[in-house]
Amino acid sequence: MILNIKNNKINKKNIIKKNKIFNYIIKNNEFIIKTFFIYVFIKKNCLLYPRIGLIIKKKYLKLSVKRNIIKRIIKEFFRKNKNLFYNFDLIFMLKNKINFYNKKEINKEINKIFKKIIYLKKIWNT
Repeated sequence: MILNIKNNKINKKNIIKKNKIFNYIIKNNEFIIKTFFIYVFIKKNCLLYPRIGLIIKKKYLKLSVKRNIIKRIIKEFFRKNKNLFYNFDLIFMLKNKINFYNKKEINKEINKIFKKIIYLKKIWNT
């Protein structure tokens, strides 16, 4: 099966940037997924496309290189699986300092999160 490259990229409409929307989703979320270092706030939206927001504070990761790597990993997982989240708003928020810094471990954690979100979506739609 050949994927359409234009359809598989993250557009501006898929990224949440406004503080009002962040605050609304965090306060009125329908589900929270908690892992070792990330909270994921999930809310259904009335749009026909998914949106993602990232909150990674400098307080928890001092180096911007590390913050950007985590952002890239999350965005890549979202980009590859965005067709599964057709009406969800997802906000990823770092909750504490990451003492370890290994891309493989971070990838595993984020992969677990996305598996939980997919499972949650299956339950939610039935």
